[in-house]
Amino acid sequence: MILQKIYDENIDSDVKSLFEAWPEISHEITVKSVKVGDDTINIVYIKTKDEDFEKAVGVFETKEEAMGAFRSFAYELGFEEYPKNIAILHSDFDGDKLFLLLKAKNDNNIQKFDQLSVEKLTKELPNYQRVVIYQSAILTYLKDVYPAIDSIAYVIPHKLSSIGCPTPELQDLAKIYGFPLNTKEDEIRLIEKLLEDHRGLCKDKSLPPVEIPL
Repeated sequence: MILQKIYDENIDSDVKSLFEAWPEISHEITVKSVKVGDDTINIVYIKTKDEDFEKAVGVFETKEEAMGAFRSFAYELGFEEYPKNIAILHSDFDGDKLFLLLKAKNDNNIQKFDQLSVEKLTKELPNYQRVVIYQSAILTYLKDVYPAIDSIAYVIPHKLSSIGCPTPELQDLAKIYGFPLNTKEDEIRLIEKLLEDHRGLCKDKSLPPVEIPL
């Protein structure tokens, strides 16, 4: 497991509290500087060994339950799990009927949910530590049915605004990238491409990395 947190004045006491409660878990701490817009932030990473959680079996029924408890306590201290599973969430309309499209990064499969199956979507979202959204309205809609979306949503318009950039239309970006944009599925694949290639988004500035703490 890898935890991460933006460096702050409480980091030493937070790390101490975490491992005083879990002394059996060995860990390695690293700090990395990341450029965000015109600023640089320091991110603290804590790497643990999954097998160490076997030592907590007895107090907990399984290693996975122990890891969940450790993760929950770390979250209370302001850490989050480094996002290994990332998805793109997009919307489509058929007349006045709303559909939400979900695609895991580096997976060609795109799942489609309508308003009647949105509960199924909310059960799928916890599989991801980061969900990338290009349409801010999706976040507003989902908050009512899945409030936890706030803790995993990487909303590109918000990120662009934070570095002083407007949000381009996807159609304009498609022309810059020479990317076909005939379907909503094409739009999702373009959004995925933007995570790796920022050149059309904001002149000389880059999006904050999708993996860093929100």
